[in-house]
Amino acid sequence: MIGTGGACLMLAEILAPAAWWHAVGDTMFAMLIMGTAMLVMACHWLPMVGGVRSWWLRRMGQLSYEIYLTHMFVVMAAVRLFRAHDLPLAQGWMVYPICLVLIWLLGEAIFRLFSRPVAAFLDQHFVRLRKSDAGPVSV
Repeated sequence: MIGTGGACLMLAEILAPAAWWHAVGDTMFAMLIMGTAMLVMACHWLPMVGGVRSWWLRRMGQLSYEIYLTHMFVVMAAVRLFRAHDLPLAQGWMVYPICLVLIWLLGEAIFRLFSRPVAAFLDQHFVRLRKSDAGPVSV
């Protein structure tokens, strides 16, 4: 129920006509934030009751730093393409799922091609340092 309510709040914000924005102002952002929080809670509790549908959210959490560092490359490219094709703002919601997938894929690529190899190198380096420091101590 929390997940459905959260998804409804998020969709209401994304699909709202421009008149809603003028009528309620920043309350629209509050709806998006509350809906997102409710959806995150539902995805957190889902595995506890036998569900497995929240794996994508868990993976995005694991990739959160890579996504944080690179998501604007996708967002700015999407905005530029959206404006270049003179699409009406009412169709802007269609870009969200595409951007979400592309941001996730970019985060995954950065993790596999950069973060993981660098972390493995540093782990090996510091293990070697610890082993060389663990030799006999003379007093």
